[in-house]
Amino acid sequence: MGIHGKDLVKFAEQGNVRGLIESAEECDLAEFRWKDGRSLLHLASAAGQLQSCRALIQIGVDINARERQHLRTPLYECAAAGHNDVVKELLQSGAKVNLTKSGGWTALMVAASKGFPDVVESLISHRARLDLFNSEGLGGSIASFSKTETNDLLHHRPRFVLHLHLGASALHLAARNGNEHVVRLILDHDASHRLVMSVNRVGKTPLFHACYRGNMKAVEVLIDSGSELTHRDSGQSTILHEACSQGQSEVLELLLTKARQMELTSELTSAQDAIGKMCIRSSYQRKVVVREQIVFPSMSSFR
Repeated sequence: MGIHGKDLVKFAEQGNVRGLIESAEECDLAEFRWKDGRSLLHLASAAGQLQSCRALIQIGVDINARERQHLRTPLYECAAAGHNDVVKELLQSGAKVNLTKSGGWTALMVAASKGFPDVVESLISHRARLDLFNSEGLGGSIASFSKTETNDLLHHRPRFVLHLHLGASALHLAARNGNEHVVRLILDHDASHRLVMSVNRVGKTPLFHACYRGNMKAVEVLIDSGSELTHRDSGQSTILHEACSQGQSEVLELLLTKARQMELTSELTSAQDAIGKMCIRSSYQRKVVVREQIVFPSMSSFR
């Protein structure tokens, strides 16, 4: 494409509508693809250039085109960047809300994962499906992992690998990243009231992810919305195992408080996973003292 292609990219990404319109007289903008297979609408959407997007849609650029490498659509690009004005424009212009990129990710999933409540609201209002699961699990780039998760990944620790690869819904992703506003939004729009106990391929509910990551607000919202404290995944682990494995002492204290209120303390604290590991032993791996909280939960109020 040479310099002309670079000019087109610059026009799209900088909102130069006049440049785009004038270029349309010389070349077919609808068929233009940049080196990675993205259309000009992909580029304008990712950059949040609303006027460029409007012009390109009018010119006839395919609103549901997929780029070559990851099969992302323009809607996915702007949802991932949090550009809600562009998201709404594309949806109103006919963008298909539930198209998936590689790995089964939808625009709703990436918006929920990144914590963009306004984008999530717009997508849900245009019938984004809440019940879809991706095939990658939590996915994302290593830059989004906590220090502990990065260490787990490098050492191939099974619990974290399970979180990564065995499917996640938008609610699982929001719970993992701790955006309680997005968690509430999704739950508020769940007419079936089943999402809070939806499980991935190894039986983990969204609450498991919130406990693992130590997201207190999300944990509270999920429990108050009916997530069961005593649910076990396919490895017989509980939410207490998840919290203990990462040394999430504040989450642990919250879980024990909720368990006392529901008269579930004994059932929850005595649970063993499939290899006979109790959460006390699980916590020892992180060198975090939680035994006193588990054996004598009432003592935590004196600390």
